Formats: sequence, structure tokens, C-alpha cells
Amino acid sequence: MRVYKTMDAIMRHAPELTPDDEAKINKDCFLPYLFFRDDRKAQCREFVCTSCGEVFLEEFTKKIMTQGDYDRILNKHNDFAVCPKCGRKAQLKEMYRAKDCKSLTEWRRFVAVKPVGANTVYLLCGYAVKNYTGRNYNTKPKYDISAVYYLTPGYVRVFRKDYDYTYLGMRDGQFYEPKSIVEPFTRTYAYNISYWDKRGYSFIGFDRLQSTFLKYAPMDLFDKAYEQWWYSTHYRNSCGEFPDVKFLAYSALYSNVERLIKLGLGDFVCSLTEGRPMKRYINWNAPTVQSMFRMRKDEFRNFQKAYYGFADFEIYQILRSVKSDIQYGTVKAICERYHYEAAKRIAKVIKARKLNLTRTLHYLEKKAKEEKGPRKRPEQKDYETTAIWWTDYLDFAESLKYDLSRGDVLYPKRLKEAHDNASDAVTVQKDKLAFEKYRERYEKLKKKYEWSDGTYKILIPKGINDIVEEGKVLSHCVGGYAERHVNGKTTILFMRLAKEPEKRLVTIEVKGDTICQNYGYKDRRVTEKEKEFIEKWIAWVRAGSRRPKKKKTASAA
Repeated sequence: MRVYKTMDAIMRHAPELTPDDEAKINKDCFLPYLFFRDDRKAQCREFVCTSCGEVFLEEFTKKIMTQGDYDRILNKHNDFAVCPKCGRKAQLKEMYRAKDCKSLTEWRRFVAVKPVGANTVYLLCGYAVKNYTGRNYNTKPKYDISAVYYLTPGYVRVFRKDYDYTYLGMRDGQFYEPKSIVEPFTRTYAYNISYWDKRGYSFIGFDRLQSTFLKYAPMDLFDKAYEQWWYSTHYRNSCGEFPDVKFLAYSALYSNVERLIKLGLGDFVCSLTEGRPMKRYINWNAPTVQSMFRMRKDEFRNFQKAYYGFADFEIYQILRSVKSDIQYGTVKAICERYHYEAAKRIAKVIKARKLNLTRTLHYLEKKAKEEKGPRKRPEQKDYETTAIWWTDYLDFAESLKYDLSRGDVLYPKRLKEAHDNASDAVTVQKDKLAFEKYRERYEKLKKKYEWSDGTYKILIPKGINDIVEEGKVLSHCVGGYAERHVNGKTTILFMRLAKEPEKRLVTIEVKGDTICQNYGYKDRRVTEKEKEFIEKWIAWVRAGSRRPKKKKTASAA
């Protein structure tokens, strides 16, 4: 077997589509129509079949008629009947009612299988257009090859044409080689949710694979596995199309692809076709499936029996790097108890900090039961919450530079309390850092807006937390403005009693010297006294925020 290594050699030896291939494209890719017209003088109906291209007559006065004959003679425009020449069910179109037939124009995608010997397969992928415009009833499809796949055992090359395809025609371009194995046609969101007859592509001569090294590639099993995988990972209504061309390409490149599908581990093949080969955990070039996962035979047997999904496999690999003899069933039990996101957090913490798995799980189990109470059994959400509290606590503790080498710090006795204290400390720390950045703006706002008439006073927020707390106490939405205030996109001010500045009254939003809004508790309107003060204060701001100059003392003079 000779393997071509250069693009020029591969493209030069690529086979062309034969008339038989073109006939299959016409038959398998496009909707069949039976165009007809009635000849009352000759007492017959003339037909043109777009699928087989045959022109034939049906007499009205035929003595012996089958049900198919009746359908062709009696059915009307847009009804259906079977072509007696090719046996396909086709839609009837009356020639003079179809006008110029422009609306019947179709474009389709096809993949032609062209073997060259037992160990070489070319896949010629392209667009085909069938245009009936001008009542050209017996038109032939026009096609253009947009991608060429060269498949041999362990060696695959892909070449795509860099051109645009439009409804009105094709703009040609040059072939180029993508960096990775890709699908022959671009998939967009609109394309994935379109009607079934507008999606995917048709294989031409798929049965020819039976005489090649790809004859055992289980495409039907792959399609089922891909559909299940898509729904479990994408949460969409439709899986668009199956990446069958990529599946054939990877089946040629890696011999284990076929084995994985047949062993019920198709998720890994689906992930591979979607650009996630997981090479950190999987050696696709390994000679056997168990060595591909870097497992012993007994390990792989247990893994195959217990395997449920990607999430538990990833967690298994993380924990396996810490505890090499861990059983897959143990990991699955952890995932079922803590749910995948929390279980993944636990696994990452154990790996990063080199913790004891048994001690950690025992600690989390104990804390979940304590939190639930002595007479109640914890549910999955309770275990999940406990795990999230603990992992968040460790993140907070690290940022606060706690000594995590101590067991009582790493595994606190009162987890919820330790979590909340650490969270508050981190919030204070972040607020201090944020205030340092905000300090310059704070001083400017204080100089411009801070004012008092002896009864009421205007205060400037010292940071994001001040504004968030204001919204909580007064039960309105000012907390959502905190980030914008700090960044200077708007200005939030507090109106308080001069003698009781801790008592919250009204929150004011201003831009420059214009009041945008002012509300009190639960969005109440300001009182007449509050309104009078606000009007005096904004007048002072508009006058330039002038403050009385401090008189110099005699000693200073």
C-alpha cells in the first residue's frame, strides 16, 4: 500500500465522481417530483420524474389499473404518487401551476465514498444544487467538491476549500489543510435548529466501505452514542447533525475508536470528535483499550462496569493521581453522594493539598450530619452544601494566610461558623483594597457633595459594602448600583440625620448636579422636610459647593 504524504500527490490521485455517483446524488439527496400535464385530446397524462429522469404517459382509459395508476391519474397538484419507473414516492406538480419553479430550487450536502484499494479511502464532500427555474423539469444537479478526506490506517489528511456558498451560487476558492480534523461543512446555531431536511449530509456509496479497512466501523452505534452524549452535555432540543465524517476519520487514525464504541464507552469517542481528546488521561495511540486508559485489566474491567459519565471519570483520574489504588466504584459513590460539582471540588483540593482522602470524607460526612441534626438523615444537597462550605473556607483561609498545615485549621470543628468568619474577613479585606483604589474619587465626592444644615446631612459611601448594606436596610435596589458608583458611572449619596448619622433615611442618585432619583425605605417618596433639605443642598452644589473659609487665629498669624 502506497501512502501519499503531500497535498499535491493526494489531490492528484483523488478519484472523480462517476455518472453513477451523479445519479445517486440526484436520487438520494433531492426531493423527488412528478411534473405532469393533462392532454385531453390524447386522453392521457404526461409525466416527468425528477428522480430517475424518465418521461412517460398514463392513459385515462386504461382497462386494467392498479392503485398506483389511480393515484397518478386522479391525484392533483401537491398530492403524492409513486413513479412506476424508479418506484419512488414523489410529489405531484402540475407544469402550468408551478410557474417558473424558482421556489423548488434545492441545495444539499453530500459525502461520496471512493475507495482506492482495501487500505485507502477518499471521502469527497461537496454541495449540490438542483435548479428548476424556467420550468426546466428534467434538470441535473450541479455540484462542487468543497472538502477531500484521505483515510489510511493510522494516517489521515483533510483538505477544505476556502470559499463561500450562497443560495444563488458558489464562489470558488483554493484548498487548504485545517490544523485538526474538522467536519466538511460549517455548522451554525441557525443551521442546527433548522428543519431536518436542511441539516446534515447524505452519504453516496456508503456500502463501498465494506470492501475496505473501515468495514467494521460501527457508525449506527456511534450515532446513538452521540445523540445520548449531546443531550447529556448540551441540554438542547436538537443535536443538529452527527459528525459521521469525523468519526470515520478518527476510526482510520485510531484503531481503538471502534473498540470503545462496541464496549459502550462511546462518550470518549464523541468527546474526541468534538475536539476534546482528553490526552491528559487517554493515550489514543495505545495498542489496547486498557493501556489506552493506563489501567490494568482488572482495573479496566471494574471501570467498564461502573462507568456512568464523563464527570465521574474526570474525578476518578484526579483522585487516582493521589491514591493510585482507588477503585472506580468508590469514586462513583462519592459523585452520587456529593454531586459532580462538589465532588470535583473535593478531588481538586485533595490533590492540590495532598490530603488524606479517607479523613476528608469522614470529616465532611460528620459535618453534614451535625448540620442536619441528630434525628434527621442528610440528603444529597446537605452533603453538597457541606463540601462547598469547606472548599470555599479553604480558599478564604488561603487568601487570609491562615496556617493550613494545622489540622484544626484545615478541618475546623464549627465549619459553618469558620466559613462565615473567613468570608467576612475576606470581604473586609477586599473592601479595603477597593477603597484604596476608590479613595481619590471619594475625596472629590466628599468635597463636592458632603453638606449639612444641622438637621440633615449628606454622606458619601466609603465603598461597595456601604451601598449594598444601604439597599438591604432600606429594602430597595441601590445595591445594584454599587459597582457603577465606584467606577464613576453614577454617584450614590446617603441622606442621614445630622445627630444620628447611622440612621438611614434616603438614598440619592445624582449625575453632576442633576438628581436622578431619591427614595427611602421600600421606595417611599421623600417627605416635605426631606424634600426641602434636598432642594437647599442641590442648590448649594450648583452654586459651586462653596464652603465658608476658616478664619486664621491670632497665633497662626
